[in-house]
Amino acid sequence: MAEDSDKPPPEEATTETDAEQAQRCTGEVESTEDATIEASLKQVKAWAGESPPHDETDPSLGGDSFDTQHPVDNDKTLTERISTPDRMVAQILGEIQRIGPYRILGLLGQGAMGIVYRAAEARGDEIALKVLTVTPALRPHELQRFLREADAARKLRRHPNIITIYNTGHDGSHHYIAMELVPGGKTLSDHVQKTGLPSISEGLQIGIAVGKALEFAHSHGIIHRDIKPANILINEFAQPLLADFGLAKAVDSTDLTMSGTMLGTPCYMSPEQAGHGAKDVTAQSDIYSFGVVLYELLTGKLPYKIGDDIRLPEVFRTVCQVEPASARKHRRRGISRNLNAVLMKMLEKETGRRYAAMSAAVADLEACLAGRSVSVRNLTPGEKFEKHLRKHKLLSFVIISSLVSITTIYMLKRREEREMNYHSLIPKLSAQSKSNQVEKLLGQGTEEQIEGNRLHDQVMAAVAAG
Repeated sequence: MAEDSDKPPPEEATTETDAEQAQRCTGEVESTEDATIEASLKQVKAWAGESPPHDETDPSLGGDSFDTQHPVDNDKTLTERISTPDRMVAQILGEIQRIGPYRILGLLGQGAMGIVYRAAEARGDEIALKVLTVTPALRPHELQRFLREADAARKLRRHPNIITIYNTGHDGSHHYIAMELVPGGKTLSDHVQKTGLPSISEGLQIGIAVGKALEFAHSHGIIHRDIKPANILINEFAQPLLADFGLAKAVDSTDLTMSGTMLGTPCYMSPEQAGHGAKDVTAQSDIYSFGVVLYELLTGKLPYKIGDDIRLPEVFRTVCQVEPASARKHRRRGISRNLNAVLMKMLEKETGRRYAAMSAAVADLEACLAGRSVSVRNLTPGEKFEKHLRKHKLLSFVIISSLVSITTIYMLKRREEREMNYHSLIPKLSAQSKSNQVEKLLGQGTEEQIEGNRLHDQVMAAVAAG
């Protein structure tokens, strides 16, 4: 989690990049609807027996990412800084000073899945404490999602590129995840906006580190399902840390997602998450989302043209049907043919054509960084055409039927022309045959005459000699 600052936050807490992503991607699909919020507020109000505070426009609250920092003003309590539903919970439970063994120091941010506090352990070390409080307004699947994140975090706490989890538990109605507080931590989007696009080499190093973190998660049976720049933190050493496993799924567990619900962030979703094909979300889904993030990191653009005013169904259609543009199209020096082939392999729509494992993608990225050959290649024009036909089956049928019809008509036409030519040549062939016979006879007569003359000359020479 990002560390607090002594300076007050700027008037607009979200970056331009975050704003563009919010406009293009419309946030997470599993967002709380206004009607649900109003119903939840009524539930909490009835439960509390008091009128809720009426302040829903605090400009310092920012978006739904836990990584946005919002330092606490000296003249405001924590509950005044928290959005209306959670603020009512805080007021009902009293001013929060301690949760479990942790002393609350301030507010770092809030998101769709609770609140993140700056807290301190008993020995004084500061941590980030992610808290979800159970109330009648909390939907069951939200608690399940939080507990799933805690369970996934416990399994992955030892990887250097996954944010460190110290402890998980609950204190009464407060469920919490204690994790490392990243000094000066920013999201990958924040980092790129501040420093500009990294060089291809630096971008590959970040990508390889995140890829290895995902490889580690997959090896422990955990699928992240929400890979995006906002879930990758950059620490003070410019090293990436994969965070927020709130949508993570254990490979061998029953999916807790409600039927018909899509989880993830639309612009970075895999086609199967957006409803394409078999719709089974596997480790290959993370590979696709990772490919989108890396493509954007290296080129500064998403693989698809997604306008600011595009509607969510159109985003899904684009993800499922539109082929990504070649990374070399953006003309950044250093994006080799091999690197482009690796990116395109990760962004294949069909899982059967995508990398089967994150380890294979990481190995090829390391080969690109070292200038070695990779295990994949760019498609030839013929292969691209074949892929297009396979993808558009109706169009393929029309094209193939047309080709067969044209070929059949051409063959029939050629046959008709041959027959006409044959009939017109018969008289000529007859005349030519007679002429050839006469010439042959004449030729034979001439040869016999020559042979006779030769014999006559030989006899006359013998007589003269005798």
